[in-house]
Amino acid sequence: MEKPVSKNLKVSFAKVTPKGILFLGIRFSCIRAIREQWFEKAMIEKGWKIKVYYYEDNASHIFILNPEEETLDVCNSIKTSDFQGSKLERYFQSIQLLKALRKQSKHRITKRIKENWREENIESIEQ
Repeated sequence: MEKPVSKNLKVSFAKVTPKGILFLGIRFSCIRAIREQWFEKAMIEKGWKIKVYYYEDNASHIFILNPEEETLDVCNSIKTSDFQGSKLERYFQSIQLLKALRKQSKHRITKRIKENWREENIESIEQ
């Protein structure tokens, strides 16, 4: 959900962490952060700061600028208490493991294709 830029918004900074976008002690998430895998990247890069916009009287939403469309993406507050123990961390670790396995598989396939291509070219040169 997007909202046009409003003059009534305050500006501040939040930190992207593996558990969400942390602002004023509250964790937030949004479609863009999920789509661009911010939380997984924050596990590797140790997080980073982003500019956020907010209404002082409403702590359930923050907004981040979408520079391509010149609009604000809505970020909703999330409750990490919904995840028992380190369930969220295990989830992200599983995702990272699956990505690593997929990357290894792609690498092996690419390597086999290159080897087959070389063998075919060597055979055609020898003939």
